[in-house]
Amino acid sequence: MVFRRRLKPQTWEEEPKTPDCTKVLLAYPRHATPSVPAGILEAAGYCVSVCESEDDERCPLVAEGYCAVVDDADLIISALGVARDRTQRILSEIDEKHPDKAVLVFANAGDHDSLHRLPERHTVVAPPHSRQELLDDVETVLASHQACA
Repeated sequence: MVFRRRLKPQTWEEEPKTPDCTKVLLAYPRHATPSVPAGILEAAGYCVSVCESEDDERCPLVAEGYCAVVDDADLIISALGVARDRTQRILSEIDEKHPDKAVLVFANAGDHDSLHRLPERHTVVAPPHSRQELLDDVETVLASHQACA
């Protein structure tokens, strides 16, 4: 089941059917189609929540200092755009408040000059062009994160 939340996710929509599933939070801009990667991840057995806000003032983690969805996620995937200041604030809050979380950031070739602003522990990759690339990126980040834990 895909757990979709828009703008201000505070909790997972419902308890996952598989309590031990890996929870993935997809942070995507409103104009994107996060249902595609969400569906791919769900089909692979992940529990997925989608936050379609790129507005850091509406992000509960930035605005209020806490977001239950971020708190419960095992992996956070950001496709919000690395060069944006508001994305940098959101990713910095995640890094500061949740240094134990695995974070995967999709960055385009044009984002190269902004990559130095990201926390070093975040894994940065080009946006995946296939189902298998997405799943490989997720598995690599999760395995690397568990090896460091």
